Amino acid sequence: MPPTSRQRQKLATRAAILRVAAEEFDAKGYVGTAISDIATRLELTKGSVYFHFPSKAQLAAVTVDAYFRMWDPVLEEVRTRGLTGLEAMRQVSHRVAAVYRDDVAVRAAVRLMRESALIDADLPTPFVGWMRVVRTYLDQAVGAGTLRGGLDLDAVAWHVVATFFGVQEVSHQLDDRAGLERRIDMLWDLLLPGIAAPR
Repeated sequence: MPPTSRQRQKLATRAAILRVAAEEFDAKGYVGTAISDIATRLELTKGSVYFHFPSKAQLAAVTVDAYFRMWDPVLEEVRTRGLTGLEAMRQVSHRVAAVYRDDVAVRAAVRLMRESALIDADLPTPFVGWMRVVRTYLDQAVGAGTLRGGLDLDAVAWHVVATFFGVQEVSHQLDDRAGLERRIDMLWDLLLPGIAAPR
């Protein structure tokens, strides 16, 4: 059965709360964000916000959880283009960087994960999923003969992810991610000669 108008309204309100909460979390962090500010911006009562999210911690947890679910379409799009190995890794990094730059919900989730010690909720562990993705691409590169021999692939995956997110953070702190795509290209120009098989 299609949703009723009341159900559609509830879903729309919930989505609006999540959108405004992301903007608040991104700008002010977890501690600086107040449910009352979210309610005021949406012209809702605090009770209406709490109806959908019983606590600020749960609102933060849902924001972070959405971050972890949003990357499958990015990975699938690269896969359907037939990209694998080092080229897939480079293309995914550009897509992820663009989302980090442009999507306030992603920026909010990243800030919340940084502040996880302040949040009374179990948040997923960041970065390990990306390490698994990178390790898969490295395995593909080994199979294609495009990766230098003798590398510890788990260590390479760790450092690729750490370097990528380090570039994100420094770019965010110093220039609000202006020129981020160029920074990602420079990252690969510096990194690939150390791991790619000699031509």
